[in-house]
Parts: sequence; structure tokens; C-alpha cells
Amino acid sequence: MALIEVEPLGTYASRLWLNRPRALNALSPALMLDLDEIFRRLEMDPKVRMVVFQGRGGKALAVGADLKAVAEISSGAEALTYAAQGQAIFQHFTQSRLITIAVIQGYALGGGLELALACDLRLATHSAKIGLPELGLGLIPGFGGTQRLPRLIGESRALWMLLSGETIDGDQAERYGLVNWVGAAAELESAIASTVEILSQKAPQAMAKVKALVRSQAETSMALKQEAAAFAELMKTDDAKKGLQAFFDRTIPKFDDD
Repeated sequence: MALIEVEPLGTYASRLWLNRPRALNALSPALMLDLDEIFRRLEMDPKVRMVVFQGRGGKALAVGADLKAVAEISSGAEALTYAAQGQAIFQHFTQSRLITIAVIQGYALGGGLELALACDLRLATHSAKIGLPELGLGLIPGFGGTQRLPRLIGESRALWMLLSGETIDGDQAERYGLVNWVGAAAELESAIASTVEILSQKAPQAMAKVKALVRSQAETSMALKQEAAAFAELMKTDDAKKGLQAFFDRTIPKFDDD
């Protein structure tokens, strides 16, 4: 079974389906590598102007990183590589000429939200569940979430979402400015088609130039390196071990000084 499925959307767009529905499309290392490879292949096709990211199963864009893979990280160097690779893939989306659109139906948590944050536009259903719960695991977002979320919704709101792990729905995400459209699940395909159709009528070189100009001040490699280093440092702590173990045991972790 392919982890990423490609589907044409009209003349100028392609949809990339994250295809791990039983795992709520958790971002395994293999899925991330396939996502990167297929995106770069589409980027080389001059007819493709837009890429839509969506999750199979209708329950999640992506529930987050594959925590089984995260739990197997055995050293700080390995953790740093893990975060840096994820950051590089998502940063490439922000720097690509292609206009990227994330469709959030159901969960977009942790790495799933970070994928959406790396996209240019976001569409969500009313009942979407959007958040960055990593601090509850003794970790932090490692794929750019600490940098991109504040730029979209403001520092105060972003800090609360990061520190509390609060999950918001699609309506609140629209009020925050996190998503460009919110509606019922039954309206989602129509919204995707409408967005693609509107952008298909615009000059592709001008769209790419506007994206480059808007993004030119947004991405700082130094800040992302600091995020990756902090993720790697936290992976070595007892808090991270407690948090991950509690997740697998389906219990509430107790972060204390013992």
C-alpha cells in the first residue's frame, strides 16, 4: 500500500493523500520521505501549480508524528537529525514555487498541524481538532511549529496553544486567522475545487513571485535550528521518557522533581 497517493485536481493541481488511515495518517519516517520525494517530482512538472495535502479516512490530516518511531530515538544526535529532516521537508514546501493547500478534516495535531502551518493556505471543517500537544509528552514541536504558529495567530494565542496543549476547532481556527476557510464536511470538496479553480485563473509566475516575497521574511534557518536543538535536548530528559511511556500506557504523565 502506497503511503502517499497522487490524484490530479483539474488541469494545474495535484492532491497528495496521506494514506495511513488506520494510524490516523501519523507521520512515520517512511511517509515523510515519500511525501518529500513525490512533492519534488510534482515540482518538476511545469503544468503543476498547486498541491493539496489531505488525509485518507476522513478522520485526520495527520494525528501527529509516529510516536513509536519517536520512542525509538536513542541519542541526542539521532533526535537532532530526526527534527532537522522533518524541518527541511516542511521548509521546502514553504520555499517551493508551488502553492500548497492543507485540508484539515478531523485531527491536525503535532506534526500534522506543523504540516498545515508549512502550507500557504488551509481549509478546515467545523469539527476539526487542531493543536500542538507535545508539551504533554515532555517534548516540543520539532518541525517548525514554534516558529510558524506565532506568525499566523500572534504570540499570545500561540503561546497558550503551545503551553496548554489546547485543541481548537475549525471555527476558532478561522477566528484566529489560522485557516482561510471553514465549513461543513459536506462542503469540503466544493471548497477545494473552488480554491483550485480561483488560483488556476491567476498567472503562475506572478503567484510564485508573490509567495516568494511573502515568505522571504518569514523563514529563518537559525530559529529552526534552535527548535531542532531544543527538541533533541528534551528527548534526553526523564520528562520525555515519562511522557512517551504514559502515552503508550494511556495514562496521565506526572512531571515532578523526583
